[in-house]
Amino acid sequence: MKIKTQEIRIGRKQVYVVDCDGELTTGMPCLLLNEAVSSILENGGRRILINLEKVSALGFSGRQALSDVYVAARNGNALLRVACAQKDLFHELEVHNLRPILVTPGSLEEAVNAVAFSRHRKRKTA
Repeated sequence: MKIKTQEIRIGRKQVYVVDCDGELTTGMPCLLLNEAVSSILENGGRRILINLEKVSALGFSGRQALSDVYVAARNGNALLRVACAQKDLFHELEVHNLRPILVTPGSLEEAVNAVAFSRHRKRKTA
């Protein structure tokens, strides 16, 4: 599994794209994804798009890792979404109740725009 992050600016908005390439399964791939998202959050990133376009396999641990980074982003007052152009992976994520974090299939550019212009609500602290 290879993970690459890039920052894309659209006007005044920044979207951090985490490109995943390979199998998102048990062990190191999940750890790499978690570290990439944690690093973005620690550096102040508030809009994150995980791109699964080149992911060839997604196991239980991969789905759990996506759920975990979503919770971490939400707890850090950030917006995190997943772009998945492959219909079989998209369907698998839908079936496993990850629909709320999915961006409708389309091009990466469309997904980045969707994240950039999504309403981002900050969590209230007690």
